[in-house]
Amino acid sequence: GQTGRDGNDTLFRAGLDSKMKPAQPAYMAERDSMMTALAVFQQVESVSACSDLGAAGLGAAVCESARLSGLGARVDLSNVLVKDPTITPEERLACETQGRYLLQIPPCSVDRVMRVVSSQKGIASIIGEITNDDEEVFEFKGKRVAIIPNHPSEKVIASL
Repeated sequence: GQTGRDGNDTLFRAGLDSKMKPAQPAYMAERDSMMTALAVFQQVESVSACSDLGAAGLGAAVCESARLSGLGARVDLSNVLVKDPTITPEERLACETQGRYLLQIPPCSVDRVMRVVSSQKGIASIIGEITNDDEEVFEFKGKRVAIIPNHPSEKVIASL
């Protein structure tokens, strides 16, 4: 699926967007993406993980997937499919646009997965890789947007 400017709850709550824009229902896009994901599961045995990109978007899905595997990830947000090319890196990272999935697959399965997606008239892009690091790194056009550690410090910094 493609990221839009809707579903910015995470960005709004973090103070990175001044106006709340709820996720828009996208029933047909959700159905089409789900059917494409199911076709991949049926035809490709090596899918390691799959997450929908609703709550907290791509950032949460990548962090949950990598952290639960005890690994890290490096994601190039400029490869995220978007409805509007002016969408900010932060929107690409955290928007909750419906009808999108994140698949974790080994490199040897990329061509097969892309063929299945294409056969379903779906769209997909390779956005990153799993690493042995203990953090998830999100970049956009070569600049780091966010680094999220798997084991954040228990110390809290407060601004009064």
